[in-house]
Amino acid sequence: MPSILWWNGAVIVTENRRPVGMLTERDFLKRVCIAGADQSTVTAGQIMSKPLITIKADASLYDASELMMDNDIRRLLVEDKGEIVGFFTQKDLVRKIMDSFLALHNAVYGI
Repeated sequence: MPSILWWNGAVIVTENRRPVGMLTERDFLKRVCIAGADQSTVTAGQIMSKPLITIKADASLYDASELMMDNDIRRLLVEDKGEIVGFFTQKDLVRKIMDSFLALHNAVYGI
């Protein structure tokens, strides 16, 4: 029996305590609202995004951005030693890039 875990703006759908899919607002809008599905009968398993795309906790920002672009996704599950330990989102990626840009700017211009 699938169970559901809410995490950082998305629902992680699990089966036997293992993540099997992710349900986001975008999934719900595309697969229920726009498609005209019956909200009273549709299940999370029917509309969730799968398979889950994961990234290792020690992966680079480049690897994360490449995975997101290649798979047209906004969220990656982060794993460490086979366990899901968090999310990495497009918003996180933009923040990290901006931090790097500002640090470089400050180093070059001494601000």
